[in-house]
Amino acid sequence: MAEPSSHQPFADRLLAQETRVSQPQLDAHRRKLDERLAKAARRERRMRAVILSMLVVVVLGGLASLVTSSLYPRLFPPGVLLDRVADTAGVVIAAVFLAFALMCLICLIPFLLLYFLQYRRKLQQIQQEQILHVLAELQRQVSELRERLPPGAD
Repeated sequence: MAEPSSHQPFADRLLAQETRVSQPQLDAHRRKLDERLAKAARRERRMRAVILSMLVVVVLGGLASLVTSSLYPRLFPPGVLLDRVADTAGVVIAAVFLAFALMCLICLIPFLLLYFLQYRRKLQQIQQEQILHVLAELQRQVSELRERLPPGAD
């Protein structure tokens, strides 16, 4: 088994090939990455709010159609309106609520696809970039600290 120090010249040559990035460039890149992350997070939250509000409308429309179809004929006492008219009006109103809920549900499907395929994915990609940037920065700091060590202190 080879000693760890036998790889040291090879590692030194690899590190010598590395292009050093100045601290201001690194800070500018970090700020730009933070701005991109904040923008993507805002867009993702906005789209999530739209989807949740559409889902609430679908649920409320479905509940309204159920409640209306079952309660509307009972709202009028017998003799005020003909029973058939009351039943027909209740069914029509329930159908309108149900149609509205179904239209919202149909519109919700593309919004969900858009959310998961675009907004959520982009946010995760930027978060992954930020993690890689932080790891690279830590690695750079470790290599700088190794250079400051006196020889033979490894």
